[in-house]
Amino acid sequence: DFKRLLEYVAAFLHRLPYRGETTQQLRCGTLSLDPRSLTARWADEELPRLSPRLFALFYELACHEGRPVAREALLLKLWRGLGRDKGVDVAVSRLRKRLGPRFSGLVKTLPNGRYCLSPAVTIR
Repeated sequence: DFKRLLEYVAAFLHRLPYRGETTQQLRCGTLSLDPRSLTARWADEELPRLSPRLFALFYELACHEGRPVAREALLLKLWRGLGRDKGVDVAVSRLRKRLGPRFSGLVKTLPNGRYCLSPAVTIR
């Protein structure tokens, strides 16, 4: 039926890797992100590898240089509006987990469903 087809297409699009508009390397404080190789570095240290979707989330937060980004904006940009708010929350949680305890503090949760990257955090 048609409803099931729409669910299938939405699930398929959700699994597609993110293709960002830019391929420029981004620097935010001592954090640098390279979308061509999907690598992130903190000063001279390489951060754990991220999936295309998690890298896109990290990159999008870094593009805003510490300014808050609404959950809805991330949903539209990275999930093409397909999905639920909870999907963004889960992705942020996965990003923090993948970054590990040392770097997870870079991603901050703010009130009213907003997130930001905090490059001023002290990494030990």
